Amino acid sequence: MLTDEQPKTNTCTRHFEVDASDVFLPYRLLEHYCVVLPLEDRKYLLPSLLSNKQPSIKIPNPGRNVFVNRKYNLAYLPPSFWPRLIARVQTFVVNLLYMDCKVQQWNEGVFVYWTERAFFVISHGSTNPCAETVVITTPSTKHGANILAHVVDHLDTLLEEWFPDLGKCSSLLTYLH
Repeated sequence: MLTDEQPKTNTCTRHFEVDASDVFLPYRLLEHYCVVLPLEDRKYLLPSLLSNKQPSIKIPNPGRNVFVNRKYNLAYLPPSFWPRLIARVQTFVVNLLYMDCKVQQWNEGVFVYWTERAFFVISHGSTNPCAETVVITTPSTKHGANILAHVVDHLDTLLEEWFPDLGKCSSLLTYLH
């Protein structure tokens, strides 16, 4: 806040007073336009710095178990969808799960790995030619089912909050052997 108060000793200076709530105003504006997205206190995701190429991901083979895929076929994907989803997943990983994990992210996906029986991938899918499809892959284990439930909940909430017009999407649950 700019004030016109002048000190008595120097008539050429202006004082600037800043409320604590105004300090974060630029961050809120940048967040609104998806330039930065909050992860946790004083940590932000910069979507423009995410890699355009998907890293080489080695999905563990959990042996005799199969994978579970959840596919969302959307009418379209807004430009801010992936950064918001990645930021939400990062917050979920940091705040809810206490085990150390390995996170790989790129501009259209994320891979989070705890163990061979607990991991997930969110992307367009390796064999999916449709750019408007979001695929969540987890192992078909107890941990995989819990992770899938959390990730689906976060994705559904993201769609409801930021993209309500996309709420009329179709979702498929498949088991791959």
